Amino acid sequence: MWNHLRVMWQGQPLDLLRRIHEEVHLQNTLEVSGYRSPTWRILRALQSIIKAKVLIGESTVTAAPIFEGAGRPSKPYWGPQQGRRVILWESLSLEGQKECLIELQNDAEWMIWCKAKPKDKATQTFREYGKCIFEGKRAKLKQDNNNQEGSSGGRHVTRARSWWERGDVDACAVQTNMQCWVSQDMIFDDEQAETHLREAWEHESSKHEMDATTRPRTALLEGNGSWLAGVLRQ
Repeated sequence: MWNHLRVMWQGQPLDLLRRIHEEVHLQNTLEVSGYRSPTWRILRALQSIIKAKVLIGESTVTAAPIFEGAGRPSKPYWGPQQGRRVILWESLSLEGQKECLIELQNDAEWMIWCKAKPKDKATQTFREYGKCIFEGKRAKLKQDNNNQEGSSGGRHVTRARSWWERGDVDACAVQTNMQCWVSQDMIFDDEQAETHLREAWEHESSKHEMDATTRPRTALLEGNGSWLAGVLRQ
């Protein structure tokens, strides 16, 4: 990921290091509040449905480099910021969400990944002019004649806290039901969308996908507080 940021960064190297320092603090604060990143398996499924080019949300240190562009409202990380995009709603600040809502009213090229029943549902006006195309329900065990049965859905769809510091590849259980929303004017294959998201939601692997082309350098992901030091030694 460090190599990716270094290649895509348009400013001075020292400015990139300052940005990383700021983004580490932001991501830690976000995760302390309970937010967990979706796995790349989920992100690839979302991306494939609308052929998204841009990821909106999270931070510079966690945004998946499988997208051509990434950023938050008024805070680009790299690449283009316009076009078909996937928005990780819960990872945005209130100000970022409000800015997104203004843009979405006159735009049909968006997809939102969000909680199914958030506390601030009334303020999420995209639900008024969008449509929900998928709801993933977290696994629950049920007692039936002393036998435990339950859905396996959502057991391996989020990343562990601070995964980006440790290089953690565990895929963890989601803590709430999640939904995927799109513009009512978005054109795509509904059946294929359901299939892709269902497969990603119910995937049995307990490890996050990682191959030779996407594996982060260990210097970037050193634990014990030495993450930034690893970057500075490059």
